[in-house]
Amino acid sequence: MGKPLIHLPDLKKGLFIGDPELRSKYQERLVHYTSFIKKACRQNGDLVYINEEDPIDFLAQTFACIESSVSVLLGSSQWGSSEIQGVRKYANFTFGSEDLEVIEQVSFTLPKDSNPSIIFKTGGSSGKIQFACHTMESLTSAADSLALFLQKEDRVEALIKKEDSQVCFDYQGVEEHGFMNQWAMSSLITLPLHHVSGFMPIIRAIVSGGEVFFESFKKLKELCPKTVRNLWLSLVPTQLKELCGDASSLRILGEFRGIFMGGASMSEKVVSLCIEKQLPIYPCYGMTETAAMVSLMPKKQFLLEQRGVGYPLPGVRISLVKDGLISIESKSLFRGYLGACSFKKPRVPFVTEDMGTFAQDKSLILRGKKNQLINTGGEKVDPQEVMEVMERIFNRSLCVFSIEDARWGEKVVAVFEGNPFTEDSMAWKLQECKKILSQYKIPKSYKYVDKFPLLPSKKINFQKLKNLFAEEANGSF
Repeated sequence: MGKPLIHLPDLKKGLFIGDPELRSKYQERLVHYTSFIKKACRQNGDLVYINEEDPIDFLAQTFACIESSVSVLLGSSQWGSSEIQGVRKYANFTFGSEDLEVIEQVSFTLPKDSNPSIIFKTGGSSGKIQFACHTMESLTSAADSLALFLQKEDRVEALIKKEDSQVCFDYQGVEEHGFMNQWAMSSLITLPLHHVSGFMPIIRAIVSGGEVFFESFKKLKELCPKTVRNLWLSLVPTQLKELCGDASSLRILGEFRGIFMGGASMSEKVVSLCIEKQLPIYPCYGMTETAAMVSLMPKKQFLLEQRGVGYPLPGVRISLVKDGLISIESKSLFRGYLGACSFKKPRVPFVTEDMGTFAQDKSLILRGKKNQLINTGGEKVDPQEVMEVMERIFNRSLCVFSIEDARWGEKVVAVFEGNPFTEDSMAWKLQECKKILSQYKIPKSYKYVDKFPLLPSKKINFQKLKNLFAEEANGSF
């Protein structure tokens, strides 16, 4: 692929912002914040913490820094003490009302080169809070790959090569240049901009000549269907599940050009409804460290009931290594984590904590996380496997995980969403589960919640679910 180019005048004009009034506001604020930067910051030396909630001010602050060759750490005013503690280790400044405010003088310095860092908080595939450093080059490379894949999605299966445990996109015969201006990616953004999934639609619009529009998730169902027909949308499964319960929301979802679905697996019930309603769902796999998705399932395959998270994007090589862990090579890989007193570069290829397999058609299927495997009485349990079986039999959303147990070391437990089952119904359904799952894989305890608690990222808050078992009060299976 040709190296994507970002021209700074494009950032100044804000042509990627669809609403003319917001674009004008962005231009004005960009000039305002750039004056702050020039007074206080050193090029390629300082790090500015962005925690603005207004999306236009957030983008103006971010690109004022990037344009001035100053690195940024993208954050939120809603962050808790653990995140703020990390910010204070690395960032020199944050934006105040009239000037840059000093956070504190830190001795930490980023690598000195011509590419300022754009830094995202990440739990990575391991779940531990870290700060991952990208550049405009890595972010635009990711956008570049996605645009090319989508242009070729009707024949993508023919362009995928599999060699042993590796799968990649075959460039032979594929035009590599000149496609960006012919295939604009415009998006509606409902996710927070300090998340890579909320920020990447901005980059996709910039490099492809598209536009972005902003709306809160809660107001999605109020939109006019005609206004979203050429737009892309990114959701996580908990959001999709909520929208699927509302008829007007379903009508609007059906009008989007496409819906990128990442973050976790979808329930069978939601998948069936999406297929029935012919929603343009594109299941995908990626993380902060890869600048969002590195694999994508075309909507055609999804609607034909093909499962998994699709095929590698152009420029991405996905391999399976020891224990089935997913390994990734890509130009969109981050360049390292912020460390305690140094910059930690990642090993390439980047080995995740996610486990997977390849289907016969070469698509990637996720099998959960290595660090989520449960060791109960010496037996290994994959909670993803248990959840898929039980969800199908119980026809109910549930979460399967473990809690500490004096006898077993770890005990398999489950939380169902919705009203409790009757005793007879539970007994019959469990017998059906035992026809498929080994006895040690069956959860030993269970709870019920009206709705799963969510994190700000809209992913399920497993810690709150674990807290339900602090004092065992429910029955055992």
